[in-house]
Amino acid sequence: ASEEALSPQPAAFAPAGHEVFAHTSAKDGPSGEGVPRMPALARVVASGLLIRQGQRAIVPVDALRGAAQVWVRDGLGRTVSAQIEQRVEELGLAMLALDSPLSDAPALTAPAADAFPGSQAHVVAYAGADHPAPAWPWLHSGFLGPVDVGTGVRRLGVGLPTGHRGGPVFDASGRLVGMALAQAGQADR
Repeated sequence: ASEEALSPQPAAFAPAGHEVFAHTSAKDGPSGEGVPRMPALARVVASGLLIRQGQRAIVPVDALRGAAQVWVRDGLGRTVSAQIEQRVEELGLAMLALDSPLSDAPALTAPAADAFPGSQAHVVAYAGADHPAPAWPWLHSGFLGPVDVGTGVRRLGVGLPTGHRGGPVFDASGRLVGMALAQAGQADR
């Protein structure tokens, strides 16, 4: 490989399209086999968090604006339709009720105390895509920022590429510490 091909180019870095993996013999990603056929106009728009034994999902509320139909896909590619149950605009989140549970969602643990500024943080998120094919999520790492005293919003020092609207945030031990919401290509809270 040339030196240019190996040079890091974070601004231009983008995931390989799903068509790259369509011609491989090995299972290189979630298959989505045995799931309902997605509508041709379906698009990946946001990442969320399965809760309540896979019966509900928390997602960024702005991803639902204008949505006529909502689908939820887990990390294995299994897909179910969902309904918007509640919107909490002040938090930037919405809760979806899944039409059938993705029942083997793992139980989440929370840290004994709030994560402190400067501690490691990891966002697991899917990039927006112009196709409904299953894909692997991206892992973005950084450090938690301070809490804004006026708003109570914690700044997240994890840069998210354009097309990522955020996702669950975990500490270095894999415990859930919150949800990142992207604003102008950067995780805001």
